[in-house]
Amino acid sequence: MRTNEPHRLSKIARSSPRKLVDRGDSGLCWDSGDSVDLHNFLTQNSIHVQLVRIVTNAMRPSGLHPGGIAVVDRGKPTKEGQVVHVRYNGHEVIRRLIKRAGQWLLVADDPRIEELLITDEDIVEKLGVVTAGIILLHNT
Repeated sequence: MRTNEPHRLSKIARSSPRKLVDRGDSGLCWDSGDSVDLHNFLTQNSIHVQLVRIVTNAMRPSGLHPGGIAVVDRGKPTKEGQVVHVRYNGHEVIRRLIKRAGQWLLVADDPRIEELLITDEDIVEKLGVVTAGIILLHNT
């Protein structure tokens, strides 16, 4: 017997209980009527934020699409599992920082891309922690 119960997928929890509403010329607002400050929303008002252009598909499943922009906070401490922006042996890369069997690796979301093992011989400079990705839409 069928019921009128909504499909289970419609019960996915949202990350924020507030909903964005278009208020015309006044811009986007939360459903409470408060304005949305995109700078604060994306950067938490950090003075250490930089925007980095994404040029590869390496981190696409994490929302970092080629042609888009990564919001990088240079002041955040680095932790295992975070997506980081680093200079690895002279090349800037954005990868997930993973510790496996006591060794640090820079791992792409795309399994076809080789993991970068960080050894004592490597020169790795932390440039920041990726906090958001922005996808640019181009009008044709």
